[in-house]
Amino acid sequence: MANLIYANARAKALSKNLLGEDRLNRMVDASTAEDAIKILSEVNFGDGISVDSAIDFEKLIDAEQKKFFAFLKENGSPKNEAKFFLLKNDFHNAEVFIKGKHLRKDFESMTAPDGTIEKGVLKDCIMGDEYGNLPEQMGKALLQCDADFVGGKASGQSVNEIMTKAYYEELFRACAKDKTLSKIFTFKVDCINIGIALRTRNFLLAKSAFLSHGQISEDTLKELCEENLESLAEKMKGMVANSSAIRAMFEEGNRLAKIYGRENVYDFSLGNPSVPSPKEVNEALCSLI
Repeated sequence: MANLIYANARAKALSKNLLGEDRLNRMVDASTAEDAIKILSEVNFGDGISVDSAIDFEKLIDAEQKKFFAFLKENGSPKNEAKFFLLKNDFHNAEVFIKGKHLRKDFESMTAPDGTIEKGVLKDCIMGDEYGNLPEQMGKALLQCDADFVGGKASGQSVNEIMTKAYYEELFRACAKDKTLSKIFTFKVDCINIGIALRTRNFLLAKSAFLSHGQISEDTLKELCEENLESLAEKMKGMVANSSAIRAMFEEGNRLAKIYGRENVYDFSLGNPSVPSPKEVNEALCSLI
């Protein structure tokens, strides 16, 4: 309980350094990319590193991502929540290592920061064909990649599709018992499937990359691939009009804050409590004092 209270307090304090709507709008309106990058420094985006040119913006994103991952690990985030954010790096690194193994090249510079598995450990497992201690879906995907490379059927795209599908299957299992994470997962999968359909406009290609466990069915995927863009645009307008209650609450909070002052508005979209805390919380806080 004490760790959770500390992590929540840390997250609340750090939330003050989020970009926010105002800064995002200023970045959009900035006259140059360099001016937009300068706005990021106002919230210490990138953990204090500086870049000489806006072209190097990815360095800032990498640094900010590392800071976020460090926060998850240092503050003892619940296992499934940490896994939800860190698992992607594990699968990305596994894909880099499996390609390097069969192509006999060193792609270490293309790896992401450590996820739930240290990169050195992951690399040793893959190079040694020891997949037993890896996540189940990752192990199955690596075996399939091995077989495809040996059979001469592997390509960069095919390996990426195998590892991506395995990642989302593992992610689905990791968050299956958490309603909030499951909703985020479903939304994420649907966005990816929609994006694939709109980019390819080819049902067979979209179907080969289709991710399971979302709300978008293969029939809907086919419609997205074949329907004209004008009709799709009208449907999207309807979806935006029926946006989530949380987003509507957030926007209403901003409106009221402009009228009555931010300090006089309770922002429930961030999960701020409106009732007294449970006895256990008070006891845990007292034990820390």
